[in-house]
Amino acid sequence: MKYYLKEYYYPENEGGFKARIDTEIFLQRNNCKAVDLRLNKPQLIRAYFAIRSITAFLKRAPHNCYIFYQFYPFFGRFNILFIKLFFVAAKAFRSARIIPIMHDINGLRVKNDRTLRKELKLLEFSESIICLNDSMEKSLQELNVNTKMVHLKFWDYHIPRNEEFNRKNDGAIVFAGNLFKSKFIYQLSELNGKHSFHLYGINFDEEKKLDDDRVIYRGHHSLDEIAHSITEGSYGLVWDGNSIESCTGYYGEYLQMNTPHKASLYVVAELPLIVWEKAAIAKLVRENEIGITINSLAELSHKIDEIDDKKYSLFLNNLRQLKQKLIQGHFLKSAMDEIMA
Repeated sequence: MKYYLKEYYYPENEGGFKARIDTEIFLQRNNCKAVDLRLNKPQLIRAYFAIRSITAFLKRAPHNCYIFYQFYPFFGRFNILFIKLFFVAAKAFRSARIIPIMHDINGLRVKNDRTLRKELKLLEFSESIICLNDSMEKSLQELNVNTKMVHLKFWDYHIPRNEEFNRKNDGAIVFAGNLFKSKFIYQLSELNGKHSFHLYGINFDEEKKLDDDRVIYRGHHSLDEIAHSITEGSYGLVWDGNSIESCTGYYGEYLQMNTPHKASLYVVAELPLIVWEKAAIAKLVRENEIGITINSLAELSHKIDEIDDKKYSLFLNNLRQLKQKLIQGHFLKSAMDEIMA
């Protein structure tokens, strides 16, 4: 029997929730039943509902069941007590196997030892871990996490409808995400070349709006519609941090172990990827032939000009095959099957 720990989501257009919402959808499709600790209840009565939910779970759950949960800056400080209580009870009374699906290791991302210690304590409940890639696995092992790990590789991506795009190799570049953490976008006008940039997402600083016709802010869209709303563009850029020279700062450096959800957005939107050479996902981009890697954004013009129509068509064909796997939940199912084998 398989269960998953239900989460709650609020900001409608915050792309950071899309991966978690989609993961919950695909967990349901993999016959996982929700365990709802009712952690959205007012704080004064939350303990009552959490304990009642834990008790109900212990009455119905079989021994040796699997409990999957999404590992991210998790539920809030107060709620973590109920999460740990649930895990302790589930392991003690039902020999449950706790499996985190790793989104982020926030202590490593922001270089905060206190946060990292809390995250590692939570991982001690795990029998196995679904992590993103071999770089993340290596980082966890260096922190003395010796639990069995399998790799998700790509984030699956739910869309309300499946449609094909008519992409052309005109050199236009799309960047989507929470623009607050992507300071490099305000330096794009410094780049040489004719290629335009189309920016999507929240927290664009209008005061820093660039007087450059090549850099266009396209606003933000609902989580379900963003993949269908990117009608212009030839490539999707996976980059982060403070500089156009390299991926720097907390968010830029973190690409070396992270698999950004925006990469799956680009795949579903049929945009060949442009990825930082040192990013963890660069290996998958090369292996699947779905785009190119670069060291600096200064290389963009030269690298794109090297891609002829034949190469671009190869990227598109490979993307469309990969897209079908993402929208069907292939990668999460494969990871879960490997965990339970």
